[in-house]
Amino acid sequence: MKESKRIVVIYGAKEENWVGGEGGGIHKAVINQLHVIRACGWKPFLLTASAPCAREAQGHGYEVHHSLYWHNGLRPQLSLECLSVMRRLRRESPLAIVHHSGRTWPLGRTLLGRAPNIEVLHKEKPRPYRFFRHWMVFTEGFRDEVSRIMPDKIISVVPNAYRKRSDCRSQPSGNATLQIGYVGRTGYGKGIDILFDAMHRLQDVDFRLHMCGDPIDAEFRPAAEALESRGRLVHHGWIGRIEPFLAELDILILPSRSEAFPMTILESLAVGVPVIASRLNGPSVMIQHGINGLLFEVGDVEALAKHIRSLADPARRLPMAKAALESSRRFTPEAVAPQFAEAIEFHRRRFRETGLS
Repeated sequence: MKESKRIVVIYGAKEENWVGGEGGGIHKAVINQLHVIRACGWKPFLLTASAPCAREAQGHGYEVHHSLYWHNGLRPQLSLECLSVMRRLRRESPLAIVHHSGRTWPLGRTLLGRAPNIEVLHKEKPRPYRFFRHWMVFTEGFRDEVSRIMPDKIISVVPNAYRKRSDCRSQPSGNATLQIGYVGRTGYGKGIDILFDAMHRLQDVDFRLHMCGDPIDAEFRPAAEALESRGRLVHHGWIGRIEPFLAELDILILPSRSEAFPMTILESLAVGVPVIASRLNGPSVMIQHGINGLLFEVGDVEALAKHIRSLADPARRLPMAKAALESSRRFTPEAVAPQFAEAIEFHRRRFRETGLS
């Protein structure tokens, strides 16, 4: 019997529209994983409750079933059309079912046939997805952490991939003002207080901080308003296309207290913008300290401010910008495809040995 080339990808977040136009991090990770599957020579099929994710996947020519009748729940509601699609996929005997939602295991296990159901962990601190035996994580460090906590899990390591959406590229600027960027949510976990504290310490640097994403949380508004009053902060809100925004920056800062494998870093590297980020598992894989960016210990405001001062010097920053662009090639779908293919084979082998899906 000829082996199937089908990989089913499930993204259960129920979304009508994205405020920002290009979607959030998991949305982008899903789309780029479809690119990786195609680069492996396999046929991806996306099951999703996210309308914008479905539209983008269809725009790339992928097979998609979008339904608003089910969502990220243990007892999802399924339309007759959705059940019909799943029966067809079951007959194709998929190689694997890859989940980007924590509670869609019953869909894969009961409706899509005998194949490994693999949960992609998008959080650095794993939630107890007790049904999944097969997990895919982004870094070896995270795999080691998870293995200590949950030794019974079957875990592979595959980084996120990123394919550029445009030909945007950062250009060296003669502007004396250092253009600093931040993209994303503005809560405590994202380290916005760390970012603002560092900005207030840069009395000797001519800079402007450009923020893109959610409105600033109320508890951090006073610090933001102090920067705005000095002409140091511009909040752009949600924007339609991220790459042109990033290409206008000199550096991007990611001061998070917790991250998995943030797509924002991949997007920045792809347009040639060096990144300063917290020394966490994911950023530490993407950023080669002193080459394409800089790392600092989580919460170390003074170290962050010191790094920003050092990159205010074009002689230090511009070689990093070139290295950032070159390093982004490690994370194209074509570069990640061999790792993904090896991971799928690993999960299929363990599935055959253990019978655990």
